[in-house]
Amino acid sequence: MEPFTVLNTSSAHAASSRGFTLIEMLVVLGIIAVISAIAVTGQSAFNQNLLLTNTAYTVAFSAREAQSFGLSSRKFGNVQNAGYGLHFDRALPNSYILFADIAKTPLPIPSKCPLGTAGTPDQKLGNCAYDSGNDGIQETFTFSRGFKVQKFCGTISGVQSPNNRFCSTNSSPLSTLDMVFTRPNTASIISGNVGGLTKEFSCAEITITDSGNVANKTIRVSTLGEISIGATCPP
Repeated sequence: MEPFTVLNTSSAHAASSRGFTLIEMLVVLGIIAVISAIAVTGQSAFNQNLLLTNTAYTVAFSAREAQSFGLSSRKFGNVQNAGYGLHFDRALPNSYILFADIAKTPLPIPSKCPLGTAGTPDQKLGNCAYDSGNDGIQETFTFSRGFKVQKFCGTISGVQSPNNRFCSTNSSPLSTLDMVFTRPNTASIISGNVGGLTKEFSCAEITITDSGNVANKTIRVSTLGEISIGATCPP
């Protein structure tokens, strides 16, 4: 007779039906929590960076819109052939203005400002700078979600550093920055105020940052009419 083995069915059933211990369950839950936290944090950072990029493109689009308005002889009120531009103010980092340059006030006029000839299609009334209360406001843009202008800077070509660069964060700050586009050229007239004096620039940068000042994007505008994101002015 062949030998045979008697199985203990109750022991086998108990071994096969044994579940997780409390420690094993806590370890699994901990791993899930860590993975979820990493995923949520990464997604939040991605969304914030995406919104920051979109905000920078909005500013760049506003500059391109001002350029288009200035070239197209867009009428503002009763004024034809007005120049259009963007105005940034150090005291108002949460907004900027798209304006029509129609003021006749005798402010210092940038040397490159093309006033045109009276009675011709290229005649314009402005002085290539923003005059609060006198120029026409096409639109005021206000940043949301805590985004703001971290700083803006202007660079003067042909001048050695550091005397060629002025920023809103300097000890003697650039308090305002204007970029005006007029017909018949795609070029821009860039100027700003430093200690009550008008400075003319060949290139300007506007840096947008998030609510925590962690990430930023820069918009560059040159007097050649170039508008780009991510680039900075040459030293």
